[in-house]
Amino acid sequence: MEQQTPIKIQSDRQNLSVTVEKMKLKKGNFTVDFQVNHGNMKNWNFSFFKDFARNDITLVKESEKAIYKEPMKHSTKVIDEKELRFRSTFDIGTVSDFSKDNYVIRVNLDSLSANIPLES
Repeated sequence: MEQQTPIKIQSDRQNLSVTVEKMKLKKGNFTVDFQVNHGNMKNWNFSFFKDFARNDITLVKESEKAIYKEPMKHSTKVIDEKELRFRSTFDIGTVSDFSKDNYVIRVNLDSLSANIPLES
């Protein structure tokens, strides 16, 4: 997590992305502000993006990023619905070994692409 923001994570095959705009570590919480798809909702409804923001952007141990484990406890709130901006706050108060070197943000773009309606 040494990278400067913004950090853009983009799918190679579809026009899908998550842009991490800001990260902050403060008193047992790690907060990440991000935007999905540059605010482009396409023809999907907002609740789809809200579920994606809550379930598919997680904080995991760097050594376990390829393994599925129960995600770290966090809350997600909407910053700007029209622009698809969200804030996830991860509770790291009980994590004894937390540091920017051994934890990473995992973004699962597969769930976005799996739900793309087919063009007819």
